Amino acid sequence: KSYEFSKWLGIGIRGFWLFWTCALSSIFAIYVFYGILAVYPGLLIVITFHLNHRRMRRSRTNEALVADLDQLGNEVLEKHVKTIVEDPIDLLNTDQEHRKKLFNTMKAADQTVVIVSGWSVSYSHNKDFRALLAKCLKRGVMVYIGYGYQENKSKRIEKNIEQETRDKLDDLVEWCADRDWEGRLEVFYYPGTSYALIMDDKFAIIGDYNWLSESESTNLNERSWIISSKEFVIQERDKIVMGR
Repeated sequence: KSYEFSKWLGIGIRGFWLFWTCALSSIFAIYVFYGILAVYPGLLIVITFHLNHRRMRRSRTNEALVADLDQLGNEVLEKHVKTIVEDPIDLLNTDQEHRKKLFNTMKAADQTVVIVSGWSVSYSHNKDFRALLAKCLKRGVMVYIGYGYQENKSKRIEKNIEQETRDKLDDLVEWCADRDWEGRLEVFYYPGTSYALIMDDKFAIIGDYNWLSESESTNLNERSWIISSKEFVIQERDKIVMGR
């Protein structure tokens, strides 16, 4: 509520001062601006409002991340959250946003891409995904795919689902092995409690979105956090890759 109130109060104050600077001030003899002088107070108001609005938005995002910690189940994130929020954090909310981020990650990666998915990996057969993967490997990028997301570790996965997942990923590995590319694809079982997408040491995306599922998500609460803290990104990447 305070965020909404501050936002609209800021808009109101900015509007009043712009109106005052451009029109009302010329009526009063004590406070008159002419020509270029009228621009300065207007710019000051706009810049001040923008900086404060951005700061409040960032604070609100940080609070939402802290509230999501229990659901994310990431020990490194939970342990170092106070320092992690000092760097920019962003949020992905929709299937389209997640898919676009995956595409951009595969296009921009220089050294490493890490994908942690669930048991549904049908997207590994998608032509667009394979084309992006091929370009990654041609550039010499190492691509790691961990599968086996398990929110409840006591709940056993059905044998036929396990076998189907392994068959699809084995097919992807064989498809890559037939090419003489500089990079390499590695697939491994990783029963984590959150999905992940990591690019180099630039960012790590942690959340509820299954990156290798082809079906469009219908879960409105499915969101992921883009974390740019370099220390966290490196720790999370090494934990997944070395922990396999």
